[in-house]
Amino acid sequence: MLLLTAQRRTEVAEMRWEQINLDAAVWVIPSESAKSGRPHLVPLSALAVRLLRSVPRLGDYVWTSDGNSPISGFAKLKQRLDAFLAASGGALQPWVLHDLRRTAATHMVRLGVTETIVGRVLNHAVQGVTATVYALHSYAPEKREALDRWAADVQREMEGCSPLSISGSAHPR
Repeated sequence: MLLLTAQRRTEVAEMRWEQINLDAAVWVIPSESAKSGRPHLVPLSALAVRLLRSVPRLGDYVWTSDGNSPISGFAKLKQRLDAFLAASGGALQPWVLHDLRRTAATHMVRLGVTETIVGRVLNHAVQGVTATVYALHSYAPEKREALDRWAADVQREMEGCSPLSISGSAHPR
């Protein structure tokens, strides 16, 4: 979900079912949960919706191990992921989870998404009087297009490299 939405680790970890509308394919991060301090609409790609539909509902939080609190222990999870990737034959440069956000942003630009729209996807503060006072467009359609392009690119990579899709079904090689 970090990679598909390009949102911050804490925002994704604290994702609650009440913030998500799977039928409309949107996630609204409330102001109290967003680093920016303002609500943020995150359009969800079809791939992100499929992933969310596959998650069992154990409580208020989407990503939980006990049903009562969001996931934590990212350092241990990251070590396990690094060990898995190394055992799979992948040569890794040192990386941090925030690099997934940077990767998504970089590849959205590669896919033709403007930096302005990427900034809106990332919920970065806008600058200048025009952007903050006059141009109050939500950029929701543009953010959806950007995240859909990115998810399609991720899906192509998954199909080319992995024997399993998100749903767990086998892909022909």
